[in-house]
Amino acid sequence: MKLNQLRYFMAVCKHNNITKAAAELHITQPSISNAIRDLEEEFGVALFSRQSKGLTLTEEGRYFMEKASDILTSTDTLTEQMRDMGNKRREILIGVPPMIGTILFPYMFQSFREKHPGVHLTIVENGSVQVRNLVENGTLDAAIVSAGETSSPVLESVNILDTETMFCVSTSHPLANCDYVDIDMIKDEPLVLFKEDSYQTTMIMRVFKSQNINPNVILYSSQLHTIRELVTNNIATTVLFKGIVKENQGIVCIPFKEPLITTIELTWNRNKHLYKDIEKFIDFTRKYRHSISR
Repeated sequence: MKLNQLRYFMAVCKHNNITKAAAELHITQPSISNAIRDLEEEFGVALFSRQSKGLTLTEEGRYFMEKASDILTSTDTLTEQMRDMGNKRREILIGVPPMIGTILFPYMFQSFREKHPGVHLTIVENGSVQVRNLVENGTLDAAIVSAGETSSPVLESVNILDTETMFCVSTSHPLANCDYVDIDMIKDEPLVLFKEDSYQTTMIMRVFKSQNINPNVILYSSQLHTIRELVTNNIATTVLFKGIVKENQGIVCIPFKEPLITTIELTWNRNKHLYKDIEKFIDFTRKYRHSISR
């Protein structure tokens, strides 16, 4: 029994199909078929029942799947730990939504690099929901996201800062001089919002729904530059975190009558082995939170 045989077996269990397993692993179908056959011959049991609609685990196959999963998990954990001991890992994969990246991450990045110049940060930009999911499944080491979304028992977090969501218009917009706005005032305004997996978009849509209002969303975009241009040219309005645009950019940010406050946090998977470098970043974030709160 070899580790690659176990990985092939688990891929077939996932898809109940050798063709799909081979495509996922980027290997040939005969390689997987031979691995399964060799395992069955070694143990003298059938692991799968072959049917016209695909493969189905036998009772012995289900038992073997549970044990193989434990073995592979332990092996992967041990591999990570040994590489960590050898200090081979000097990269942290961090998910950052575009808007949070603009208002917060550049300053955190600069400060962290000054303290730990040998550690490299690789950024994956996507919406809060998506990067949180990538942390949960172990693809990313951590993510800087908006708090208050769907919680997970495997995720741990530390708060970084609180920020306010503002309604943003061009300086020539009729609402530009308002001290505040409410949902009823903006219900007919053309809105351009971040992608639908953005926390900011989810939050403002929830507010509209609570008032039984269908907002006039004309565009979803993943590009902050595009959103800024549309607002500056008075083509659309938007909602952004406070401080993301400056007055000299031709945009006015107006608070909501009922303030929309969001907590930004760093989140990571408590069940995943933490390299020393990601532990350094978590510790740095705790101290960074303290430094910006004083």
